[in-house]
Amino acid sequence: MKVIILKDLDTLGKVGQTKEVKQGYAVNFLIPQGYVCEFCPALVKKLEEQKKIKELHEKKEKENALKLKEKLANVSCTVYANAGEEDKIFGSITNADVQKALEREGTVIDKKCISFEEEIAKLGVYKVRIKLNPDVETSLKIWVVKK
Repeated sequence: MKVIILKDLDTLGKVGQTKEVKQGYAVNFLIPQGYVCEFCPALVKKLEEQKKIKELHEKKEKENALKLKEKLANVSCTVYANAGEEDKIFGSITNADVQKALEREGTVIDKKCISFEEEIAKLGVYKVRIKLNPDVETSLKIWVVKK
């Protein structure tokens, strides 16, 4: 049975490819799971168009991420924290804290994109990694100061 792959499978192939598989395998497993559908020339054209649209969308996202990376190169933000003796912070700084500090600076970034090289448990200056896109990553200097 000739099928078109709708989801990437290591054992079968990539999205948009056409393959010949046994009918029982296709009807009983692949089609119900949504991995493939029966071959149709019109569907091949539709998948190619969707692939082009997806590539354009990814290109635009990467361009936006590069612009944001340039903007972040000139930004350093301040995170305020309660601290006790020896400049130890009560708790630690989280990616949500950094996100709020960036919003005060006028930059909106999803907190899932922010990661730390080390735990921030004292006052001081730290570098934070920000992954804006699978291909675009930058670092940001944050100042942790006492409230």
